[in-house]
Amino acid sequence: MFSMRFISYVISAILFLSFSPVLYASNYLIEDVEVDVTAESVTKAREQALIEARRKAFQVLLENNFTPVEQSNLQKISDETLEEIIKTLEVVREKQSSMRYSATFNIEFKPKSINKILKKDSNTLNQSITKTTKVLLIPVLVEQEKIHLWDGNNPWFNFWNEDPKEHENIILPLADLEDLKILPIKSYKNQDQQAFAKLLNHYHTERGVLAVLNDQTIELINFTKDAMLQADAFNLKTSETQAYSEAQQLILEYIKHPLSTSSTTIKPQEIVDIFVPINSFQDWIHTRQILEKAKCVLSSQVLELTRESGKLRLSLNSNIDQCLPQLRQLGIMIEQLDGTWTLSLSPMTGIINNASNIP
Repeated sequence: MFSMRFISYVISAILFLSFSPVLYASNYLIEDVEVDVTAESVTKAREQALIEARRKAFQVLLENNFTPVEQSNLQKISDETLEEIIKTLEVVREKQSSMRYSATFNIEFKPKSINKILKKDSNTLNQSITKTTKVLLIPVLVEQEKIHLWDGNNPWFNFWNEDPKEHENIILPLADLEDLKILPIKSYKNQDQQAFAKLLNHYHTERGVLAVLNDQTIELINFTKDAMLQADAFNLKTSETQAYSEAQQLILEYIKHPLSTSSTTIKPQEIVDIFVPINSFQDWIHTRQILEKAKCVLSSQVLELTRESGKLRLSLNSNIDQCLPQLRQLGIMIEQLDGTWTLSLSPMTGIINNASNIP
């Protein structure tokens, strides 16, 4: 037999749950969010109501799940980012007139997206930000010459994003509207140094790596706030289905090594874009190796890469006419064809095989 006191506790709990204005099906689902907005038109009223509802639900989420410090950081996010971290928005009921809109919503948030924002903002607790030694990794996928950067059709990016393991040396971008504004696809294609520097500042780090996956080739392009630095290409050996995992392990090992920035200590005298026909992946690798050894080449940056061709941007410590004879001695021929600087490997016997031994 239950005591009257026990029964009263049960009844009190039921009443509390029944009349609580916000109910939780999970920690990230906020139910019964009510808004009532009047504006110059019902369309405007509805737009404002949605913004208000998202903020209202987000505030409840913060107060019930996060510390005051975490709340302070998360409250700074923009309305655009807030919209992106919502998983579902259900209209429970709504009423509208010519200038008024009222509704009740159930709003569920994406836990992983919120946790990412917290990690990104954890270094902003003080105005003097301590720079992290982590590497900002940007997975880029090239499919049939189409570049996938921030769009949702980038399974290479999603592979990292959905990886349950935490990689202590890596920062993965949120790929939200703020990232898109800082580094739009046009700036990526043009290798806009200022845009890349802004992205590093945005994530409070000093080094970034573009991980460009193109079929069975992974190109790793290093960049800092001052320059685009060396790029390294690797041929993946596993099947296409295992390529992501192989590339990931390669990258995790690659970023452990410190980045050499000696090439940025000398200001380039000339920067030249070079078209490179590719007969085989091995030719491409040897070409890159030879250019790294050439004393007149400060750095070579990959602008484009397909199965048939590549495009390199060479930073030279002299003008190209002075550099050409040295490159010829190393087995690289560069000439202008139809107004385009074009590179080819010399047919000299052994020049490719001995590339790694060039003084």
